[in-house]
Amino acid sequence: MSFQKLFPEKPLIGMIHMPPLPGAPGNTRSMKEFTDFALSEADKLEGAALDACIVENVGDTPLFKENLPPYSVAAMALVTRKVVEHTRTKVGVNTLRNACEEALSVAHVAGGQFIRCNVLIGSGISLANIRKFYDRSDGIITGEPDFKVGGVWGGPSDAKAYAKAVRLCRH
Repeated sequence: MSFQKLFPEKPLIGMIHMPPLPGAPGNTRSMKEFTDFALSEADKLEGAALDACIVENVGDTPLFKENLPPYSVAAMALVTRKVVEHTRTKVGVNTLRNACEEALSVAHVAGGQFIRCNVLIGSGISLANIRKFYDRSDGIITGEPDFKVGGVWGGPSDAKAYAKAVRLCRH
């Protein structure tokens, strides 16, 4: 399905920035804790009236240099499936670092509707510039520090900031 068919109107898409997944340095959580975190993030994004969310393994730092390990792909698939089952918004997948084939595999088996491939799509959207970019684009993916609690990149989502972004773009 094309982007335009999936999103007939310009979408506002929020990020579910996952903490370090199993096998990544710094992982301290169980799969249930990952799922609970992702579902809480999905609720915030849906509550802010965003059109979609993207599940991303941003916590897997340092990012894997070559291929995304199979255990990361499996964890992403499990978490993404739970988000798809939980939310009414569209769900996408982004696997780092530019693991676009892995993202496509995760989306396919987990029921995600689209992927983001960083090498092709950048970011840098803030509350200060979101309207300008929204007016000039086919849609917006937000997840920079302006949209995170305490302004921490990769941290929990700030539902009020996402709701403000929707107001800025749609009203």
